[in-house]
Amino acid sequence: MIYTARYQNRNVADDKFVKVAITVGLPKFQLGYELAGRIKELAPWSLMNEHNHEVFVVKYTECLDRIGVRRIRERLLEFEQEGKDTVLLCYENIEENKHCHRRAFADWWREKTGELIDELPEAKEVRQLAVEVECHSDNPAGPMKPPLILNTKPFRQNKLF
Repeated sequence: MIYTARYQNRNVADDKFVKVAITVGLPKFQLGYELAGRIKELAPWSLMNEHNHEVFVVKYTECLDRIGVRRIRERLLEFEQEGKDTVLLCYENIEENKHCHRRAFADWWREKTGELIDELPEAKEVRQLAVEVECHSDNPAGPMKPPLILNTKPFRQNKLF
């Protein structure tokens, strides 16, 4: 199976993934895992200054059409390892509504091959403080309320991720 993700997704570090860059430049920050390589054909080389997403997608898919499914499949197969899924990596955090060429590639691939490439879910840690609240016997909720959740905001232990 093939996934896409951003470099900072902590789930990528799992040993069950072959990590492949599909960006013009490689990260200058520490990843916490090693890249197996790079598929330069999937990087948006000539489109780095195209800020209109719709225009970007049209031009990027035209580039993919020129490369072709056969050549891209050959490149993907170079990274295939038994028992491991491949994850194609770039920078953007699409959970923050940022557009990204990795998802444009996944859409193009599905259209051309019928094969789905999912986004690898982000690792989330949620810190919750549950407090049991004593209740009076006349409380309609009964003698004890369920725990009250005071904080459910995600937190990050490492600012890089």
